Amino acid sequence: MVQNGQITLKDVPSAGKRTACRLATPFRDTARVLRMTRYMVGWASTGVQMGAFENTLKYAQERLQFGKPIASFRWCRILLAKMLANVTACQCLMVRLAQMDDEGKLADHHASLAKAFCTAKSRETVAWGRELLGGNGIVADYNVARFFADAEALYSYEGTYQMQNLILGKAITGLGAFRVSQGRASGCSQSPASAGSPAYFQTGDANMAPATATLTPSPAVVPTASPTAALTLANVLYEKKGAIAYVTVNRPKVLNAPEYADVERFADRVRDARDDTAIRGVILTGAGNKAFHRRCRHRRARACRGVLKPSSPAVSGRRYST
Repeated sequence: MVQNGQITLKDVPSAGKRTACRLATPFRDTARVLRMTRYMVGWASTGVQMGAFENTLKYAQERLQFGKPIASFRWCRILLAKMLANVTACQCLMVRLAQMDDEGKLADHHASLAKAFCTAKSRETVAWGRELLGGNGIVADYNVARFFADAEALYSYEGTYQMQNLILGKAITGLGAFRVSQGRASGCSQSPASAGSPAYFQTGDANMAPATATLTPSPAVVPTASPTAALTLANVLYEKKGAIAYVTVNRPKVLNAPEYADVERFADRVRDARDDTAIRGVILTGAGNKAFHRRCRHRRARACRGVLKPSSPAVSGRRYST
């Protein structure tokens, strides 16, 4: 448990402006702290898995069922094997990152990989141990329950699993999931893998990441400065010609699924036709190739249930059944 407290410093000698300037850039220092704490969480979650495995194995060898230890049953052996596989994978990852730390090559995305991978595997490992112990897996007498609770705490703090994967994804692709303002960006540290273009995940091993290797992001995933006009929903048009009402939905074919607001506007126009006593029929039409694709037809059919008047959907003169 980490105890929080308020610390007040009085009459502390200062080195002058240099100290004040150093205290004015806390984010860089925070990032450096998070890099090491996330890296250490990888070790902690690996240790939790080792403890859970050892206690589960001890229990399986001592717990007798039908006159023999439950470790002799196939399913218990499968669980133990899966637990050991996770422990070994996390140990290998953390040993490699420890080597990179000694070489001064450990970056933010490496620490995020350790935190995300090891804590996720730790949850699996302790859950399998708890499963093998059955009801004894939720009491503290056999220690597995304690490791189970520790794994949940490690999974959440020092940054969530999702946030670690966003950091790692940026290092792999060179594309960030969120934008940092120019003023704040100057105080942020940039990891070696994302410092320039092209960006790829660097392990620090020359054999795994040659200097000549390049990965160019696909043009399909490069974000544009602003959405194109073709992606905006046009108005739902409503017009009357005699006793027939026309409800037209203009949906460019680049759109894939109808938006909720689009469906609501469509339903409003249909209700207008329902309430108009002069209307004897409704024609539902679309100005785009996908105006009445399958999902769109289902949603519009639900909106038309209360019309109580003959209605027919059509696109470019071709009729579709609802």
